[in-house]
Amino acid sequence: MVRFNTHGDEAGPPIVTEPVALKKRRSLRKANKHTQGEILKISKMLIRIEVTRADLTDDFDENEAAALQTRVLEKWKEYVVVCRDAGDQEEDVEVKLQLYSNRKIPAKDTKGSWMVLGGGPAKEIMLNRRNTRVNMYSTLDKTLVIYHPHKLGNVFYVLRPDNMAKSVEWYTFLQDRLGVTRPESLDVSVPDLNLVLRLDRPFKELKREVTAVEDDEGGDEEVVVTKVLDHAARSLIVRSLALLKEGSEWTEVLNYWQRNERMGLAWRRYDRIEWIFGENETKMYGTLAMQKTHELELRPKVHYPTEVQLEGKEVLEEPPPIEGFLVRLSTATGKSTRFGRIFFRRHYFYSQNHLLFFCKPAAAIPPPPPHLVSAEEMPEAEEIAEKTPLIYAVTPYALDEEGEIPWLSSTSSKEVHEKDHAAFTEGQRNVRNAIAADGFIDIRKIKMIKLVLKTQLGDTAEAVEEEGGWTGEDPHPDHIEDNLFDIILTNGLTLRLQAFNSATRDEWMTRLKALSLYWSARSLADSRELMSVRASNLRLHGCDEQSEYLLSQASRKWEVHNSLASPLLHTFCGISSCRTITHAGPLYLKARKHSTFRKVHAVLVHGNLLLYEANYRHPLSGVALPALAQMKHSTHPLQHVYLLSNLLTSASLLPSTTGGSATTTTTAGKPYTPRVYDDGVTSSDTDEQLAFCLWVAPQRVLVGDGKGGVKRVGALGREGSVKIFKARTRAERDMWVGALAVEIERGRGEEEWGIKGAEEDGMGMQRADTGIGGGGEEI
Repeated sequence: MVRFNTHGDEAGPPIVTEPVALKKRRSLRKANKHTQGEILKISKMLIRIEVTRADLTDDFDENEAAALQTRVLEKWKEYVVVCRDAGDQEEDVEVKLQLYSNRKIPAKDTKGSWMVLGGGPAKEIMLNRRNTRVNMYSTLDKTLVIYHPHKLGNVFYVLRPDNMAKSVEWYTFLQDRLGVTRPESLDVSVPDLNLVLRLDRPFKELKREVTAVEDDEGGDEEVVVTKVLDHAARSLIVRSLALLKEGSEWTEVLNYWQRNERMGLAWRRYDRIEWIFGENETKMYGTLAMQKTHELELRPKVHYPTEVQLEGKEVLEEPPPIEGFLVRLSTATGKSTRFGRIFFRRHYFYSQNHLLFFCKPAAAIPPPPPHLVSAEEMPEAEEIAEKTPLIYAVTPYALDEEGEIPWLSSTSSKEVHEKDHAAFTEGQRNVRNAIAADGFIDIRKIKMIKLVLKTQLGDTAEAVEEEGGWTGEDPHPDHIEDNLFDIILTNGLTLRLQAFNSATRDEWMTRLKALSLYWSARSLADSRELMSVRASNLRLHGCDEQSEYLLSQASRKWEVHNSLASPLLHTFCGISSCRTITHAGPLYLKARKHSTFRKVHAVLVHGNLLLYEANYRHPLSGVALPALAQMKHSTHPLQHVYLLSNLLTSASLLPSTTGGSATTTTTAGKPYTPRVYDDGVTSSDTDEQLAFCLWVAPQRVLVGDGKGGVKRVGALGREGSVKIFKARTRAERDMWVGALAVEIERGRGEEEWGIKGAEEDGMGMQRADTGIGGGGEEI
């Protein structure tokens, strides 16, 4: 598992080998000078090139591009983007971007350097201050656009870095090179208090710290800037809270926040909340990139609720999950026999949120048993089996009577380390079990859980059902099978399971009943929250459901600044990995451009997108049949994919598959098809408004790993494959894009490039996310 640097730990500067050469470059930066051809920034990106004869405005983005006639010069391809010092002062070109389709990158761009390495850059983009502009192309996935005049009209390059943090970092870096500076003031909204704070010169204190720390570091600007900017977001929070303390009417609220909440910063666009974390939090790159389109807000970091209120005012707390070994005695269609034989399958079942996963016993990782006795020697296997309890709880974060975790306040560093390691290992175990699952059963679809009578063991179809279901007591112990129980689903099928004995059977029945009751109510509350926020915004702006998309997509910041957003729909759990499942729900998948959409159930788990079949179909006729479980369709690791959304997906949606191009007798003349789903959610959005894509690199190639071996990497400069997904509503699409962006950033490792060329520079291997010389400009 990868831990985000959300609190406490200080992220160090990027690691670059060859300290002698690095010290030389730092001395150059101290004088604010770069040698011509020197690398300033390097990263891997997805590039698309288009040209148009129309004039482009200073605020050019995807909404303006959709109304223009453009011609695609090059489809999406992956390149290594290198920003170098151009040194052309006469033409106002200080930097240039080079797109490499190979990994042999010279340390300096000099005459003949590309001949030694076997090839130069595939393309070059000269950043001229007079006619080159850089904008945020999409406010959802943070795609960038660079455009300038061309002999064919105006050419614009759409750049998609591998994660959103790098997008806003590159935007700030390029804008700084083009002479655009950060605004002198920053507005911070406090939605809970319905007020806006204006911070004049928000980074002036950091400038003073730069001067103070620079003396201690001996003028090492890179180290100075990194240390100071690591506290940029915290500085804004402290200043905002200090301004609120000046008013006595907010004292009670501030005291409550101090005792019970952790405050954070978030960007809000219409009803979408985007929490600031990681590099964006420590260095606040987004203050320049997103201030034009988003509201910066000071909010408590809200996590997913652990309780729900029923209609009878009763409050249910989230039950603990359950896991263990069971034997399944029912086929996928609910039958007790297959090919004339009794069906019998051993599985390991474990619940996560509203999903009851199952896998083969050999693939499962059960929780370790509780510590028996502290002994220097390992006990025998027989002793472990005898003393291990049949049923036990695994609580790495057990709370005391005051609601605190006792071991966090322990004075023994060894105990804290051991407990923290045990909790981390437990999180890893849950993630691996979820990824290894063969299928799942939706706990919300459980209608009844009942005991199995001995008279029911012969023919399930003619079984005598016990009225009222299971009450927790055995009405007739002599007539009940000791270790069997039935789960009746809402589709009418019955799942028969066999436990170890009557004690484990009763435990499973009690736990599953509580989980079904809670998650059914919790899911209903989430759906109502989603529809309530949408209805409030539509009423606030005086528009209907069909035109809502324009508010979130094409409206200006001042038009939607007073919109409502719910933190319960955009929680902090996905960032802090509070839960094993980051996001889950139904999606529609089109694996290829010319295929059709099929419904799947998607589960996002720690850098992996798990897809499960939504329907069980007859092997001959293809007719959808009722099924007990949803079996796994495929697993998609997110380490080497790019996320595209909004109008960027229109090229992958053929006219025959888009709801906006096909009309029927009920929707004649309307560019949408109204839809209503089984949980009451409605949608009138077109496919372009619901779609997002995962761009996957083409076939992998073998390159040297710098240690005498080889490694497999994606081929550069080639078109990849695209998997197109559709959500049910525009709001759900936004939540999926946000969750996927977090997991993509979590799974991205630091990739190395071979920076080769002049030996006198001593440059060896350099990290992909290194922004050389890009730190000092952020103040």
